[in-house]
Amino acid sequence: MTANVNRIKRFLTAAGIDWVTGEQFEPRRIEDKVKTRLRADIDFVITLISTSGQSTWLRDEIADANAHDLWIIVLLENGASFDRGILGTLEYIPYDDEPDTTFTQVLEGINFIRAELSTRAQEK
Repeated sequence: MTANVNRIKRFLTAAGIDWVTGEQFEPRRIEDKVKTRLRADIDFVITLISTSGQSTWLRDEIADANAHDLWIIVLLENGASFDRGILGTLEYIPYDDEPDTTFTQVLEGINFIRAELSTRAQEK
């Protein structure tokens, strides 16, 4: 999983995307750390769901991001399951060890988000 996350970080950096993560330790409640990240000046969230299991917090984090009008890009490792709950129609990108297709779709999502942000900025 760590290798996949590092691959995604390198891809985002190469695409000119500044990213933040909650990986580092902070001596406070996890939900406070996550909510702080989701309230920061961000445009979208990428989550990677692996075959090793889905965090029990993940659905709450995705719901919180959705409630704050953030775009959500879900990468679902082949063979993993995603409990979507109230986000049942949320699209996801299949993810495996051959990331060419995956990263093309992630870039398509990023380009969509950039276009939407540009449109919104012009409307103001």
